[in-house]
Amino acid sequence: MEAARVKDIDSLAIAQKRDRTALLKDAVDAYLQAHLDKSKVPVRGFGIWKDRARKEDGLAYQERMRAEWEGR
Repeated sequence: MEAARVKDIDSLAIAQKRDRTALLKDAVDAYLQAHLDKSKVPVRGFGIWKDRARKEDGLAYQERMRAEWEGR
């Protein structure tokens, strides 16, 4: 690590009355949580509509919606 960065971390540690290791652990945890959660977003979306039973197939629904837009 750069000396200036270590000095900044140590200053924060003193201000928060914690040690450098605890600050670094929190920083790594926050980084992992932010990036791992973002990578799972598409996966979490799959199947969210599976419990919504539809009585018409997708094409019939699409045609009905277009008819509404066109004022039929």
